[in-house]
Amino acid sequence: MNERTTAPAGWSSRGTSRSEFRITEAGGGRQLLRFALFGAVALVAVLAPFLVEGISVSDLTRTVATTISLAGLMVIMGYAGQLSMGHGALTGVGAYSMVLFVGRWGFSYAVGIVLAILVGAVIGAIVALPSFRVGGIQLALVTFTIATAFPPLVNRLAWLTGGPGGSPIPRLPAPGWFPDQSRSGGRLFGYFLAVTIAVVVFVALTGVLRSRVGRAWQASRDNPLAAAAVGIPVGLSRVGAYALGGALAGLGGSLLLVETPFVVPTQFGPFVSIELYAAIVIAGARSLWGPLVGALIITLLPELLFRRWGLGAEEWVIPIVLVLATFLRPQGLLPPDRPRSLAAPSGEAVSTVGR
Repeated sequence: MNERTTAPAGWSSRGTSRSEFRITEAGGGRQLLRFALFGAVALVAVLAPFLVEGISVSDLTRTVATTISLAGLMVIMGYAGQLSMGHGALTGVGAYSMVLFVGRWGFSYAVGIVLAILVGAVIGAIVALPSFRVGGIQLALVTFTIATAFPPLVNRLAWLTGGPGGSPIPRLPAPGWFPDQSRSGGRLFGYFLAVTIAVVVFVALTGVLRSRVGRAWQASRDNPLAAAAVGIPVGLSRVGAYALGGALAGLGGSLLLVETPFVVPTQFGPFVSIELYAAIVIAGARSLWGPLVGALIITLLPELLFRRWGLGAEEWVIPIVLVLATFLRPQGLLPPDRPRSLAAPSGEAVSTVGR
């Protein structure tokens, strides 16, 4: 007679081998290393405005905002397994939400950012609806159609969005306790705000992706039929991934206006969606570090290698890097994060005893 027992974290049931303890110990070591690396990256981000020469605070803020937006694309593509080439439009939704809520209706920056997240989540969930019917390249074409239609739609709604001429919003001032009250100090405060938000986002995102929700996304991605057979609502799971991806894109778009409080429709044209797609594919869509590496490639790499040298070739940086990465590392520059079992939550050891 077989009897299955579940032992609490850190304890063993009879029949548990020593190798399982070594695996748990190794997993704990990897997690500690991951947190140490994350802390080191956060520290470098805080010190970057004072240590990195030739890169402005505005460039650094744009990189952080792009990292958050790419985190949403990582959820949609890397974890939910859905192609999306309309992420630039979702980022634009966040930016124009700030235009409406802060610029036109007078809300504070904090309220505007929260509302941009909510609007991005709703639009992301709506964009996910075609995934119930189509997938693969067809879904990619549908989302790219949204990216193509976004700038003309903004232009048609000129009475609300400002149209082709763009729309400004009040610049984010530095609070009274911040040591530098100048205009440059306001930009520095905006950068630190973006870094703080990014740290909170990635800590929370790590928990979500390693929870049952994240494992359900991975199961739906790897084998939708098997996932449905064990009771996972595959369609609703994809909608949830798109909603989270849209929320992060909205957050990233809103933080872009913290850096430059002015937006025009061409900032979120179809090329931006292609650029974001290429960035996450090059870096690795299944790695939590992929959004950061991808953002560095499409924001700071052209700045460091070309604009500062006067070559003006940023338009062909991404295509060349994409082609090289496709041949050298088709799975992305970064290895995928290790998947975790859907059946066994973290901290539990299941063994069979008796016979």
